[in-house]
Amino acid sequence: MKKFLLNTALVTILFLAFSGCSSDSDSSCTPIPCLNGGVSNSDCGCDCPDGYTGTDCGSQITPFRIKVNKVRVKYFPNTNGSSNWDFSDAPDIFVRLGLGTGSSVSLIYDSNVINNVLSDGVVNYDFIPSSNVYINSPLATHTIILGDYDSISSHELMGGFTFMPYNSTNDFPNTILLQDLGVPLSFELFVTYEW
Repeated sequence: MKKFLLNTALVTILFLAFSGCSSDSDSSCTPIPCLNGGVSNSDCGCDCPDGYTGTDCGSQITPFRIKVNKVRVKYFPNTNGSSNWDFSDAPDIFVRLGLGTGSSVSLIYDSNVINNVLSDGVVNYDFIPSSNVYINSPLATHTIILGDYDSISSHELMGGFTFMPYNSTNDFPNTILLQDLGVPLSFELFVTYEW
């Protein structure tokens, strides 16, 4: 009889040790609101989408690179001050994108040329890279310029901007708009992010 009681007690202890509390009956955690498209999970936390982290998905993750899928030129100056860019026709525009500023720019993208075009504020000029173009230093200053192609060895700078491609509070926009309508000059970079 003692052996039976001892075995029963041992089975009861083992049963309690392995059964514990089920998650169905555990109401001790309170779900938190998930931000930036995060989804609540069974642990009362959040499963975050690409690019976000934290208990509520409230923090952005710095991308390791940004892919430039297209550069759109929306506006540009039709004249070089009081004279035309070219003697006999409209400018032949191209875009260059690089890492850095001034004379220390490292070229990332050098576009093809679109010949004899004028800016009217309605027609956009799209430059689509023929191979992948990546911004590998999203937190570094970059430069983008618009030029008028004259010959292999000669071109004129029509204008440009320096910019930082990534901002830790911008929610990863699909486009990066760079513009000064007083010039007028406007670029729109169509981008995707990689983490």
